Amino acid sequence: MKLAWPSLRRPTRSELLFGAFALAAFLLSLRWTFPSETVRERLIFEAGARGWQIDIKDVGPSGLLGARLDGVVLTDRSGLPIPVDRARASLRILPLLVGKAVLDCRATLYDGTIQSRADLTGENRRYVVELDGLDLSRALPIRKAADTDLSGKVSGRIEVLVPGGALEKSHGTFDLEIEQLRLKGGRVPLPVGVGTLTAAARIEQGRVAVDKLEAKGGDVELRGEGIAAVLQQRMQYAPLTGQVRLRLQPALWQKPDAAPFQSLLENQLAASRNPDGSYQFQVSGNLGNPQVLPASPGGGGQRQQGQ
Repeated sequence: MKLAWPSLRRPTRSELLFGAFALAAFLLSLRWTFPSETVRERLIFEAGARGWQIDIKDVGPSGLLGARLDGVVLTDRSGLPIPVDRARASLRILPLLVGKAVLDCRATLYDGTIQSRADLTGENRRYVVELDGLDLSRALPIRKAADTDLSGKVSGRIEVLVPGGALEKSHGTFDLEIEQLRLKGGRVPLPVGVGTLTAAARIEQGRVAVDKLEAKGGDVELRGEGIAAVLQQRMQYAPLTGQVRLRLQPALWQKPDAAPFQSLLENQLAASRNPDGSYQFQVSGNLGNPQVLPASPGGGGQRQQGQ
């Protein structure tokens, strides 16, 4: 028995025009019927449930399945504002065709951008965040958390896979670079040009192990040793451990603002001085309140006051 398969014919010009018209009408209807006020109210509700406040100047559609926010100001629990010039969020079309929801977001703030991608369905949730050119001098919440004035441009990438939403089983990678990093005031009483700070870490079973932490090209040279943290639902409480070696460059003491501190600082750090001239520090506390204290060389413990 021989089967006769129907042949496909080329659509006519009128059929193509009608298809294009139907698609355009569908897209326009999506934009014209976008529920701006509903989106605004839902964002305000979700932020309030987490103890935040949000003010939005304008809400509208973005792409086929997305929303845009302009003139956003987030206010955290302590009252610190986080201005976001604009934000875009949309669902990717192709994953929806196979039953997956993948959300793409892009925000412009602090003269830089943050882009993210999140899997919203499935057992394994994958999250990717990319930072590009964020200006620390404008990031008041970060400066307050560090208790010092900061400046520099931040770029980096974080990729995490969270099986079943369990942070204790997560794994991934973390890469960060801060160019022209400078510190002054607060915990750092003298102006210090750190140069370029780079960090690379791996995440395994919910534990972040820093494989590389170093700073070069400034008034100090810095190297981290065995720094680690444990992921938590509230990351400000994630415990920190590790050590840091710090070498002060002669150029630092040639600065008029720094020269008066040289003798005082060298005396206070004498017990933490390594044979190579660097100083040893112990890292402890948590991400929300890190503690960096002088430590005895080779001992790994914190130096006791009065020693």
